[in-house]
Amino acid sequence: MTEKKPQKAAKATGDKDPSTKNATLKQSKVEVKVPMKVVDALLSAGKDELDVVAALRALSANGDMELVSVKDDDNTVRVWIASKNVSN
Repeated sequence: MTEKKPQKAAKATGDKDPSTKNATLKQSKVEVKVPMKVVDALLSAGKDELDVVAALRALSANGDMELVSVKDDDNTVRVWIASKNVSN
């Protein structure tokens, strides 16, 4: 017969992964801008359906605009629609 030794349990008070000690949390802000004409077109299909084609047409008729921006302490990322297709 073998004797079983009790397992040691990890302390629940303050034990942290040492690799995360120096990690800092960054706050970021996300803004999504959708014109009401686009929302109306998207919802125009009826109950439980979306009219994506109508929404894209309404979006293209809107011209140049910023759709999404993501900002944190160091960076800003923007997604936008440009009405002109410029090639190099």
